[in-house]
Amino acid sequence: MKITTKATVLAALTLAAGQSLAVNTFWTGNAGDSRWNNINNWSPAHIPNNGDAVYIGSNGPVIIGQNEIGVAKSLSCTIEMSIIGNLYVTDTALLAGHTFMYGTNPGIHATNIEITGQFEYFNGVLSRYTQSGTTHVAAGASMNVRTSAAVTVTSNLNIDGRVDINDASLSVLGDSNYPIGFIASGGGTISINGNSTVHGNAYSYLASDGTVALTGFQKLPKIDADMKFFNGPYAVLRVEGGCYAQIGNPAQVAFPVGVINSGYWYIKDNSTLLFPDGRDVSSIEGNGHVIVEGPNSVFHSMKNLSNISSTLSLRNGADFYVNPTGGFLTQQGFIDLSPGSRLSVEGSFTCTPASSITTFLTGMTTAKTGTIYARDMAHLDGYCLAVFDSGFAASGEDQAVAIVEAGPSGSGVDSTFANFQSSNAPGHANAIYKPYTANVALTCRADLNSDGYVDDTDFVIFAYSYNILDCTDYNMPYNCPADLNSDGFVDDTDFVFFVSAYNALLCE
Repeated sequence: MKITTKATVLAALTLAAGQSLAVNTFWTGNAGDSRWNNINNWSPAHIPNNGDAVYIGSNGPVIIGQNEIGVAKSLSCTIEMSIIGNLYVTDTALLAGHTFMYGTNPGIHATNIEITGQFEYFNGVLSRYTQSGTTHVAAGASMNVRTSAAVTVTSNLNIDGRVDINDASLSVLGDSNYPIGFIASGGGTISINGNSTVHGNAYSYLASDGTVALTGFQKLPKIDADMKFFNGPYAVLRVEGGCYAQIGNPAQVAFPVGVINSGYWYIKDNSTLLFPDGRDVSSIEGNGHVIVEGPNSVFHSMKNLSNISSTLSLRNGADFYVNPTGGFLTQQGFIDLSPGSRLSVEGSFTCTPASSITTFLTGMTTAKTGTIYARDMAHLDGYCLAVFDSGFAASGEDQAVAIVEAGPSGSGVDSTFANFQSSNAPGHANAIYKPYTANVALTCRADLNSDGYVDDTDFVIFAYSYNILDCTDYNMPYNCPADLNSDGFVDDTDFVFFVSAYNALLCE
């Protein structure tokens, strides 16, 4: 059946509906040519019309050829199907097998398109009959927009599974009567890879409570300037793989005045995220959470950040530089610093009473610490927590964590944290906060009686514990304080730590 114009398509649909009664129609594939429009491939023996419920479950593949159409009221296909022409389904098209769409101008036109299998998208259009119609990629299913594809969706596109866009262009378009959404639900993932672009128009938007990932080494994946981006409170926008990624038209995104107030914005693996018009993010607020991971990862639009009332996480050696507007970065929310990460403030840094800072330390050396560096003045209030993992051990004046450092020409620290705590392995309250430098130092972990010395009194406690060995033994002193590396045993490794501290004697 050759179809060349929209008018011809409509006439064919009308004719097909009038020629035969609606029946349950089953694919047999008995003709052996895989063609939808061969009457000998169906039972009962007729080509389906727009009143038929069509079931395809074996003897594939099924092919709707170039310039051909397939018609049904509803469709359930659990095997391989190739759509090179156009498929029209007035109700729901369920695609549970491996579906390929390619050719000069292919399309699927249905009230609802339900993808529960694999969908390979080389070219063409997915469109809907009604405003409430949806294309749904179900959990566990996938849509792969193949390399060099230029494809269009004019149906709501809801993702509970996964959509991968690979060096391709995906246009999600609507109009005033049919606004279009491209949505990742809580478990869904939209992956925009390489030099791909997701493009919309004034009536389209990209919303997410799942993950939108822009990936590709030294590439520029984009959410185009015409598409609105709404990042839900539980969403993740993740930029990784050495990617240089761009979010289009900040005038249309959910923070029109430079405020990140929802979602997780995750930049990692030496990647860069930016807004193309150079717009600054002035504040992290509400449910907004910015995560920067690695020393060369950059959220370019945050260079003039001046307020944090939500969350900033710096991980795995992140080096986050801020030149705040007005010269002050005000911390009213939560900052966490992982080992080797640094927040550098080209100005003053102020913690309010409502703020909190957590820094973590792993390993055995003080080089693996978190730091906040303030060029000018550090005004400290709020809550500060230093967390030491079970593998850390130090003695004497070894600086464990630099919470705040003032610059060489700065005025230093003019106040102290209202509430400082350290969190260590059980039984080791071994951190001292130095308020005038805003640094944290470890006391001697080997000072088992906490008198400021590691001497013979501590040796008696250590020797007693060493002979018991197992920290779970009921004879072991409470919280097993002699387990200096917190591995659950008092053994030779702990003895090495103890001897070093014993020889130093003084903890201060």
